[in-house]
Amino acid sequence: MPGHKGINLSHLNNDIFNLDLTELADTDNLHDAKDILKDIQEKTAQIYNCRQSRFLVNGTTAGVLASINTSFKPGDKILVQRNSHMSVYHAAMLTDINLVYAYNNSPRCNEAYALDLSELEKHADGIKGIVLTYPTFVGTCVDIAKISSFAKANNITLIVDEAHGAHMRFSEKYPLSAEECGVDLAVQSTHKTLCSLTQTSLLHVCSGKTDVDRLDFYLRVYQTSSPSYILMNSLYDAVMYASDNAGTVFNNIITWRDELKEMLAGTDFYLMEEDVYDWSKIWVNVKESGYNGFEIKKMLDEKNVYVEYASFDYVLGLGGIGTSRSDF
Repeated sequence: MPGHKGINLSHLNNDIFNLDLTELADTDNLHDAKDILKDIQEKTAQIYNCRQSRFLVNGTTAGVLASINTSFKPGDKILVQRNSHMSVYHAAMLTDINLVYAYNNSPRCNEAYALDLSELEKHADGIKGIVLTYPTFVGTCVDIAKISSFAKANNITLIVDEAHGAHMRFSEKYPLSAEECGVDLAVQSTHKTLCSLTQTSLLHVCSGKTDVDRLDFYLRVYQTSSPSYILMNSLYDAVMYASDNAGTVFNNIITWRDELKEMLAGTDFYLMEEDVYDWSKIWVNVKESGYNGFEIKKMLDEKNVYVEYASFDYVLGLGGIGTSRSDF
């Protein structure tokens, strides 16, 4: 991160002070959008094929907090993963909801593997909501379409933390995006894989189940009352740029990833993946190499190559819309 990889893919330039505005007659108000901000959020919703979209300047964290506060009341039982983002736990504390944990069945349980539907079904009794991470930090994916159908059949609200998946709907070679699968709410960090500035995100309303007025209230609670027009400009630029270019770039990443896999063949390193996988994640198994992931990370740091994550057995790199073949 960030997805732009230090490359300016927007119209922002060094003269950003001209964009550092406040709520004026012709600049609209994010918290009461009626003009230009209303229009560009509606255009974003069209691109993502959802009912409504909201710009977030306090990150996916604000979107998760607002979504959970909107959807549940104190005492409700919510099914979550143990490796959920801290914002899920903070929301539980603030709303006094009860968390029920679903576990993955993978023998590689120390990594962020996705859950399957059977695990969710075990805990469905009395559940009011499910909050899932999709894709996971390392790129693994639940069968979100099946889980969405299950949630609808049982009148369970499904919220998806799609922080690492803002790019997926732009290529048919990637897993379906959450908003394509009929979830209720999805929150995406466009700064992670697309080219918006850090802390910008999108919240998508994907069904008619959400009380949008209530959602907007909680967005006012969890976001600054002085949203940055620089951040909002970069967010809209990122959506427009992705609409035109993301499919090509993220398809290229698959090609470059395959080339890397060939380069690693016959070595003690190999790429981790699954049948349904976010191919922008470069998850490398190093445990047969004689080095642990932290040592590999340190070696790469010294060469100005920065991975997103390291553990004893793995290092993780993230591809983004600013990634080029030379990065691989």
